[in-house]
Amino acid sequence: CSDDWVAVERVLRKERLGDFETTVFGVSEADWQRVMAEHRPGGVVRVQAPSPTAWGDRPLEQPYALANDRESGVVGELEVLTGPPETHYHPTVTEVAFRVRALPVGPVAG
Repeated sequence: CSDDWVAVERVLRKERLGDFETTVFGVSEADWQRVMAEHRPGGVVRVQAPSPTAWGDRPLEQPYALANDRESGVVGELEVLTGPPETHYHPTVTEVAFRVRALPVGPVAG
């Protein structure tokens, strides 16, 4: 769908937990409300990024567990848990996972 995405504006913070990492994305208040309106415990979000390696210049995506919700979350913050990308998969399968883990704290370039 072309209308079920929200723009990630920035990476607010990251924390390493062994092989895992939490990444907190900053989004607008309106976008946060849209995500939380549809979120259910145990749900996932898909992070997409444009890729020149994808067929037809389409974005690639990677699913992540969303760690916060309306009760435990801060408006404007989407916290995801990332595991280490599988190195034996084709690069187009893991491209977004490597990109998310490499993002520095700060604004996300559009």
